Amino acid sequence: LYNSQVLVDLSSRTPGASIRYTLDGSIPTQDSLSANGSILISSGGSQTLKAKAFLSGTTPSTVFSGVYTID
Repeated sequence: LYNSQVLVDLSSRTPGASIRYTLDGSIPTQDSLSANGSILISSGGSQTLKAKAFLSGTTPSTVFSGVYTID
């Protein structure tokens, strides 16, 4: 629970991996939004951030998620 907007930093330990994310609780795909730097979560209510790392020729990462509530 946060009183105001929050910045979430996403990174991968795999060099060259692309991190994709969603804010609607759906599983990220290679076509989802790209996480370049910080993601600003600022709208009121709850949002479920899900992220996944992709790298051509490898298996995608597991899905990481967090629920952020802005009051």
